[in-house]
Amino acid sequence: AWQFVSESRLGPAHAWAMDDEPVDLDFVAIEIDLCDDEEDGSDREGTSSVRPVAAAPVVAPNRYTGGDFTFQVELRRKDDAELLGLEVVMRQTHMKVVLVKPSGLVATWNEGVDKSINKVRAGDLIEMINGVGRSAKDMLEVMKEKSVLTMIMRRPTHFGVNLQRVPGKPLGIKLAKEVDAFLIVSVDDEGMVADWNQENPGNAISSGDRVVEANGVCGIADQIMAVMMIDDVLLELVVARC
Repeated sequence: AWQFVSESRLGPAHAWAMDDEPVDLDFVAIEIDLCDDEEDGSDREGTSSVRPVAAAPVVAPNRYTGGDFTFQVELRRKDDAELLGLEVVMRQTHMKVVLVKPSGLVATWNEGVDKSINKVRAGDLIEMINGVGRSAKDMLEVMKEKSVLTMIMRRPTHFGVNLQRVPGKPLGIKLAKEVDAFLIVSVDDEGMVADWNQENPGNAISSGDRVVEANGVCGIADQIMAVMMIDDVLLELVVARC
């Protein structure tokens, strides 16, 4: 069986991510810091307390922009020494991959897959394990008990957004911070995002989307925000529809 050593829970957080629960499926002493969200969960431009943090930003190695699709991953653990090599955030109905570690069963799977599109990567969603779905907690129990795992993965639609930051002109969005992304709570009627939406109706940003990358920086919400708050720069965002 998978050895489950530690679990860290999210404290009081914004209403749009109350079910975020960081779990290190590698069972090593690494915990994801989720407890520094604003009390009301929203970060308004010009008033946000989000600042650059000391940790180095994560640069996206394989940017994905494309449509929603599913794929299957087969993992088999031969002995107790083998680790999954995966960190996820627990949502109510699924798990979101936060990090694929350099070593482990998932990394081995990725190395053996011919098509890069079927490699597990950060941002992928685990929606079913061994026929069990619709409950992240039930799927976690399967992970803990079974040595053979068949995982149904979904990669949500991702699309690129380019915004030229201009001093004094707001982006015009309200955000809620998650582990590695920002949930878009609402889009204002005026602002850079509203202008983008008018000019690009096929890739319009809407509430419920998530900003997962800014100028190649991903994986750490604070770092993404640090890039987004820089004036007079071209923002190349990747937005996930999930």
